[in-house]
Amino acid sequence: MKKKDLQFFLIVILLLMAIPYSRTLTRSELIPLAKDLSLFPKRIDQWVGEDYPFEPAVIQNLGADEILNRAYVHPDGEVIWFYVGYYKSQKTRAQIHSPLHCYPGSGWNPVLKEVVTIHLRDRDIYINRMIIQNGAEKQMVAYWYQAQEKVIADEFIQRLNLILTSFRKHRTDGSLVRISTNLHDNMPEEDWKRIVSFIQAMYPQFIASIPQ
Repeated sequence: MKKKDLQFFLIVILLLMAIPYSRTLTRSELIPLAKDLSLFPKRIDQWVGEDYPFEPAVIQNLGADEILNRAYVHPDGEVIWFYVGYYKSQKTRAQIHSPLHCYPGSGWNPVLKEVVTIHLRDRDIYINRMIIQNGAEKQMVAYWYQAQEKVIADEFIQRLNLILTSFRKHRTDGSLVRISTNLHDNMPEEDWKRIVSFIQAMYPQFIASIPQ
């Protein structure tokens, strides 16, 4: 059985299991952030941030309850784009949009995707690393799904966790976290190190904003 077929089969089984609990699951609560994203620090290590709000049509399409879209500039001139879309509930409201589906719609095609390990102070996390291309322009992207204290790279695992958490806690809140920077063909390793350094510096502040 192919991986996609197996994933579809497992989702169907879980949905069938959920039918007897449908009344209970409709009680999923709207979970607010522990700290408003607008209060997220604009200085992260040597990086200085500036907000770039989306147009109303983009915000409506994303469906997130809270959005942070910010450019952080390093003294050396390099820029990192930091996006967080937080959803208080994904039960009867909008759900997280995977970058794999969103980027092609805006002209960016993934040319590489892999799961990598990031070493934090207190633990390791597994996130997605991706290279996307639009004409001659390339970007390095890191992204993951944040579900309470869990960092999830795989879209299927994220959906599975959503179902299980709705059973156990009546919660479907979650976030998409995305960090990107321009890719220099002659030094992609330095571009990735820049993203990793930013994640390691910002994560303690970020996780403090997420309801546990």
